[in-house]
Amino acid sequence: MDDPETTEKPPFESALVVANPIAGKGQGERLAQGIAEELTGAGFRIEVRLSQGPGDITRIVRAESAGYDLCVSVGGDGTLAEALAGLRETPELPIAPFPTGTANILAMDLKLARTPAELVAAILEGHTLDLDIARVLGPDGVERTSFLVLGVGIDGMIVHDLEAHRTGPITKFSYLPSLARSLVGYRRPRLRVEIDGERVPGEYGFVLVSNCIHYAGLLTLDPSRDTADGLWEVILLKRGGIPSLLGVVARGLMGGVEGGSCSIRRGRHVRITSDEPVPYQLDGDAGAHTPVELEVSSRPHRIVVPTPKPS
Repeated sequence: MDDPETTEKPPFESALVVANPIAGKGQGERLAQGIAEELTGAGFRIEVRLSQGPGDITRIVRAESAGYDLCVSVGGDGTLAEALAGLRETPELPIAPFPTGTANILAMDLKLARTPAELVAAILEGHTLDLDIARVLGPDGVERTSFLVLGVGIDGMIVHDLEAHRTGPITKFSYLPSLARSLVGYRRPRLRVEIDGERVPGEYGFVLVSNCIHYAGLLTLDPSRDTADGLWEVILLKRGGIPSLLGVVARGLMGGVEGGSCSIRRGRHVRITSDEPVPYQLDGDAGAHTPVELEVSSRPHRIVVPTPKPS
């Protein structure tokens, strides 16, 4: 796990708090208001804004973050992704995430605050680290922001199926029926990969482009990854059939997926293509279908995290 470098305490005096009100089993609004009240009591100037649907957080942050010296994101990984998209042109404005979603992968990786009191304490301490973010361009020509992982293959199939069948808030168990449906009649994709302009020899059945350690809340991808080295890990599974996928799962449960037919490279710009469209997921949400490109931004974003405790 990275050992974030301590920085001077930023002069936080104001914060725009954005929240998904239905996150955390419907507790998002209550949690955001509680955080705002504690920060107000600490002398902060606060504005709380709630999303009404997809894309709202990005629009709110883009339009209203000027004049604040901190953004607080209350919700799951999708809420944080929308907030980061809104701050794409202003990475110097730090963001303090409060995870309330289903997976909360970044919270696992960075040991983010788990209670409103811990979050407020982290904000008052002002400890931050850099986090690489990436721009993802799909076949629709729309740019999206990613800070965790782009997955092309079986996980994209599962997330697309879940999106098509979901009727309300999801839990980790919600993925099981989608996993079962995706495995029925499964045919491994044939994916071609370019990294920083060079074609990787061969075809691949499953590809992850990742800036996270943990995946799906269970598997360890690459424990050596650096959150802000300007490179993302490209995890390539040569075969992509059920046995090789199970092998990846087994290695991931034991501390790292590399080995067997699974290899890891690193790069700043990754392009994935295929003859037949293959679905992909982006930070746990359904994306589109191949082709897809990911490019790491030259400017990482500052993330407020609790001060590491002495070991």
